[in-house]
Amino acid sequence: MKRNKNLKPAYETRWSAEAKLVVMDVKSFEEQEDTMALLKLLAMGHREIEEGKFQDAEDVFAELDKADRQ
Repeated sequence: MKRNKNLKPAYETRWSAEAKLVVMDVKSFEEQEDTMALLKLLAMGHREIEEGKFQDAEDVFAELDKADRQ
């Protein structure tokens, strides 16, 4: 099945002009879910960096080289 590239989500609004319902095709929904999952992972990584929970790449590779030699 070909995907119509012109499909746009449809929004249902009421008097408040706030979206109450969004209708979109399954493929777009799945892509949006994937994007949100990646954004959550990036946010987690950013938070860990801010908290100092990381190692320098040089240290990681040195540990891998040491483990590989054993």
